Amino acid sequence: MLRKLISALCCLIILFIINLDKAVEGSNKDIKSFADSLFIAGVNYYNDGKYLKAYESFSSPALEDAGRVLREYSLFMQGQSLYEMGDYVNSITILKKFLRNYPSDGLRAGCLYLLGNNYYKMNLFGQALGEYLTIFDVEKQSALSMKAVTNALNLFSEDLEIRDLENIKIEFDDPDIHCILDIKIAGKYIKSGELNTAEGLLNKILKFGKKKFYYNQALMLWRYINELRERGVVIGLILPLEGEFTNLGKGIYEGAELAREEFNEKHKRKVNFLIEDSKGDPIEGVMAVKRLVENEFMIGILGPIYENICVPVSVEANYKRVPVIFPLTSNTGFSSMGECVFQVNADYFTHVKSIAEYAIKELGLKTFAILAPISRYGQEIDEYFKEIIDRNGGTIVSEQGYFPGAIDLAMQFENIRNQGFEMMFLDSLQAIADSIIISILDEEGIQVFQNEFFLRKKLEISEKIDSDAKIEIDSLDIPITSIDGLFLPVEKEDLKVVVSQFPFYNIKTQVLGGAKWYNPTLLESNINYIDDMVFTSDYFIEESNILFSEFISKFRLKYGRTPSLPEVYGYDCASLFLNAIERGASTREDLRNELFQIENFQGIKGKISFNRSSRMNKFVKILKYYDGEIIEIQ
Repeated sequence: MLRKLISALCCLIILFIINLDKAVEGSNKDIKSFADSLFIAGVNYYNDGKYLKAYESFSSPALEDAGRVLREYSLFMQGQSLYEMGDYVNSITILKKFLRNYPSDGLRAGCLYLLGNNYYKMNLFGQALGEYLTIFDVEKQSALSMKAVTNALNLFSEDLEIRDLENIKIEFDDPDIHCILDIKIAGKYIKSGELNTAEGLLNKILKFGKKKFYYNQALMLWRYINELRERGVVIGLILPLEGEFTNLGKGIYEGAELAREEFNEKHKRKVNFLIEDSKGDPIEGVMAVKRLVENEFMIGILGPIYENICVPVSVEANYKRVPVIFPLTSNTGFSSMGECVFQVNADYFTHVKSIAEYAIKELGLKTFAILAPISRYGQEIDEYFKEIIDRNGGTIVSEQGYFPGAIDLAMQFENIRNQGFEMMFLDSLQAIADSIIISILDEEGIQVFQNEFFLRKKLEISEKIDSDAKIEIDSLDIPITSIDGLFLPVEKEDLKVVVSQFPFYNIKTQVLGGAKWYNPTLLESNINYIDDMVFTSDYFIEESNILFSEFISKFRLKYGRTPSLPEVYGYDCASLFLNAIERGASTREDLRNELFQIENFQGIKGKISFNRSSRMNKFVKILKYYDGEIIEIQ
């Protein structure tokens, strides 16, 4: 359109030049004729598509010395020729020079439009939109201004974010321009599933007046929102469908699919799944989110399960404003990455706080030793446990670390034992010598007391043994009873090493496990070593649980096998989404708001609660290995 307009304007200028020549006499006429011929030649070159030659003609010094009209049009045509050549930077420079030199000229709108086109070609969409809207702000009724508005409404659906459009609104006072931009912003909110917010913007526009040229577009979007609410919704699943953890991904999917089928049987409004393969790769996880959000009916995402994929997926999902539930991760920090990120397991800090407070408040323990892996996980857990114990009036008497994968923990257990023995000795020393100020005894004096204490303990043990037996009693035969609790937040891979070596050192204490101790197989093979141990877990289901019994029956009927942990998590996570949809959630925004309000949701694995500030389940189970079984004690 602009090119046709330019050609027509050039024809008018040429006619003007011809008429002007008839009124000019003498040498001035010769100079004028040369400038005229250069301009006409430039127009012909331009119309023939020879843009470089056109530019050379329009930029000739002779035209710079010509009359005002020729100077204006030559400068404008330089910018137009450069645009057609693809030299957008220099075209912008020329056009800005034109606007500075001729701010009130009739070609100003065409110049702004051409500037907008240049910016658009350079992918500078915000600047392009600004130039188009400036045309509309200057001359609302012209054909070119309406063309600019059309571009503003149609060319930027994917290229500008909501914050960009809001920033452009600030630059204009015109209410029509605000409505034009609000239509674009409403479209963005629809795309992200925030239908309520989009509808609010459109209602204001529709109320503004039916005579506005953008009214019909606002009305179309408003009707589209209502159509979306009447249709079914989609939940995206990002799971490993191939590779090492295929069975884990399959289990979560089958549990979720059972929940979905049950929901669809009872409700008119249907829920569908759209599955993406994470392939165990963070980049694939991000690309999966990008593909899922393109589906306008997709309102939430379940998965992924790999913790290294959860981080980038958290960022992308929150950026796209789509709620995502992580089914298995217990790591700290995911839910803090944005208000769209939820996790059904408590983080490790919640586990530590639960076990530490239970040990002090319920078991009455006062003194503690710690054996933790020398890793980021181990050190963070170690520090937080100490903080909670100190806050509640307890004392850490020994703190030991080991490198993950170690097979010999003799030094660590001996250090704990020695500390416990020293505490027992000091208690005994005070008891038998309460008239002595211990601090004034010299090293030799303390050693004498310590030897006597050791001999007395050996004698106590000997008296309990058959006198005819000839058994040599050493220090390990003396049980250490001075440490109330031993906290073992060890890695899963190190459980067997710890369990097999700990009993040898005869430390009689309440053992406290971390979040990684739920291991029925370990229980079966080491029951004599870990009986009475207390630990925490996100997952434990008693056989008498009615919900679990019903779930097992339905799952076996559908899949012909017995479900386990992944299937339970898949069923519970899908049920969270379905429960929110049943309460009326039809968009990503609705779903997120409903998830904020989940309180004491009774899943098969246990209770689940979220809130707006943390979005992480706050419930953990405190369990105990007792007499060959795992029992829930809190």
